[in-house]
Amino acid sequence: MVPVTTGAAARRRVCAVWNWKAALVSATMRAPVFFTVNLPAGFDAAAAACLTEFLYRICSAGFYGALTTYFARRRAQRAATLQAIVVLPALAHSVEYVVHRVAGTPFIATAIGVSIVISMTTTRFSLAMMRRGLFVAGGQSLAADLRELVLLIVGAVRREHAHPGGVAARRSMSQVAEEFSSLEFRPPPSNFRLGSLRYSAGSRPHSKGTPADGRIPRWTVTRCSSSCVEIGRPSRRRRLAPGTDSRRVARPTC
Repeated sequence: MVPVTTGAAARRRVCAVWNWKAALVSATMRAPVFFTVNLPAGFDAAAAACLTEFLYRICSAGFYGALTTYFARRRAQRAATLQAIVVLPALAHSVEYVVHRVAGTPFIATAIGVSIVISMTTTRFSLAMMRRGLFVAGGQSLAADLRELVLLIVGAVRREHAHPGGVAARRSMSQVAEEFSSLEFRPPPSNFRLGSLRYSAGSRPHSKGTPADGRIPRWTVTRCSSSCVEIGRPSRRRRLAPGTDSRRVARPTC
């Protein structure tokens, strides 16, 4: 009996270990960097470095892209992001240095330094896009991924214009501290008196809205005269007529 989905199964196996979209995008982004950095050494040296980087990225970036897809599907997003940002660039650039060292690239350190900066910028972005289902091998076409990426960027720009505040209008902690320090705090008047604030945690106030264990009483502040303020506590003994306040203030001291 001939298997029906032999081609589809083979394609899924290849996509599981090699992401052709990541390979193509990475090679297209990094090869011009090596060409530009090595151009002072001559056109031939720059072209050789560009070709070396393109072939290396076509072969290796697909494997790294498959690993990035694996990290993007993990539930522990923080741990997966940390592993993808640290482990993958360290492995990729170590092999990259050896390849260009063997090929005789003139300006290896500068070119790989720029490549590391690109990796630090794009790895987290790739994780976010793959969690949305973009740039995943075996999914939709690369053109559809790019089209959805453009729509995401346009939507983010429109939201920023719709809400002019956005991130830029958020006050920093230093600004909040400066505003707070500029406030003027006046001391309370000399005739401000506090009543007895002792409260039994084991008792239950009869007033509605308090917790069952009665550990959080409702305090009230009332003004018994024009110049004296008194603080009272909930009443627990006397019954009040319907419609009256269930909180009783302490006896005025003025």
